[in-house]
Amino acid sequence: MILDIILNDKKSFCDNNNIELIVDIKFSRCDFIDMMDICSIFSNMLDNAIEACMKIDSMEIERFIKIKGTIVNGFFVVKCENSKINEIKTKNNNIKTDKEDSDLHGIGIKSIKSSVQKYNGEVYIDYQDCKFVVKIYIPII
Repeated sequence: MILDIILNDKKSFCDNNNIELIVDIKFSRCDFIDMMDICSIFSNMLDNAIEACMKIDSMEIERFIKIKGTIVNGFFVVKCENSKINEIKTKNNNIKTDKEDSDLHGIGIKSIKSSVQKYNGEVYIDYQDCKFVVKIYIPII
């Protein structure tokens, strides 16, 4: 239920800001994931994707977020892909925020990783010039 609330809230924001949000999440076997971790993972992932899309001011680049969650070979697999134009900066193999007050920002991905690690899961991040992808693998208990 909490996931539905998060997704509906983000969908409403996306609809009002010309961002195409496509969601396909099968969550039925994931009741072992704590509600706080669901909030941390999905809120931070979608907030980061929305923020990246909001930086796109060109009408030639589509603003989109595609999030899919399904069970594959005993893992709950989540893939979130979004368009972007901003340059990704890293330090010590961690993505750095491009916000001015970095002490108050830049904890979203760390929070996602922390929640996923509680379930012996993994987070993988990949990006190109115009696309950012987060993949999460959590073993089903």
